[in-house]
Amino acid sequence: MPDTLQEEARRCPACNEPGILLNKRPAPRSAGMPQGTTVEMYECRNDRCPDYMPPMLAGTSTMVPGQRYRWAVQINPDGSIPPKGTGGSGPKSFSMPGATTMAAQRARDNLAMLAAQDEGNAGLAAEIAHDTRY
Repeated sequence: MPDTLQEEARRCPACNEPGILLNKRPAPRSAGMPQGTTVEMYECRNDRCPDYMPPMLAGTSTMVPGQRYRWAVQINPDGSIPPKGTGGSGPKSFSMPGATTMAAQRARDNLAMLAAQDEGNAGLAAEIAHDTRY
């Protein structure tokens, strides 16, 4: 029997095993989602998952904990789940700042300041000055 959209969304994108629900929270209002939308966070507990990183020993006594794959599922107020790929994988709608905007001027000023600081450090980052043409 095929999975429903909810069962499919709760499966790990890497290994297709069911994930464990970690938390369920209301979606932030600034995210542009309808009011009443919730976001569920899932974690893959499959040790054979290709995105699982087992615990490792770094050095002689430092243990680095393992990392498991996590993903979020959006649940709309009516209980529906948007299809995969309708969120962050689409084309971005941000426009490039113009060369005369304040953001561009602040970036140029910051690079000029870094280049000036580098002159006192024997020119270790001369590429900054070269790139900014200062």
